[in-house]
Amino acid sequence: MIRLPLNCLIVAGWLWLASLRGKGRRYVWTRRSYSFQGVIPHGGVAEAFQWKTLSVIEYIPSKQDFPSLRNFLILFQGRYRVWRLRVEEGGRFNTRQEALRFAKGERNAGRDR
Repeated sequence: MIRLPLNCLIVAGWLWLASLRGKGRRYVWTRRSYSFQGVIPHGGVAEAFQWKTLSVIEYIPSKQDFPSLRNFLILFQGRYRVWRLRVEEGGRFNTRQEALRFAKGERNAGRDR
């Protein structure tokens, strides 16, 4: 089977567009790459498939194949990495500082009830 070279942002866009027909809500996210000193953007999709469970899907390249015809940095034949995360706690906050304190695990974050 011939696999076309893709990248994480193309795959994230496809997954997000596919969710428009369903009932779920997918969120597209981006971050700086861990490799290449953060110069290359990386992205993926997160979706709540079950109650209090968040699944994160990324399309990642094989580091062993770089540089090659299978991986030339921007386009690559990759694999899907999936993380399933269980929500422990959540809240709403009036300020960005309160939200960041809560995200870091500080208990005096000033959450709205």
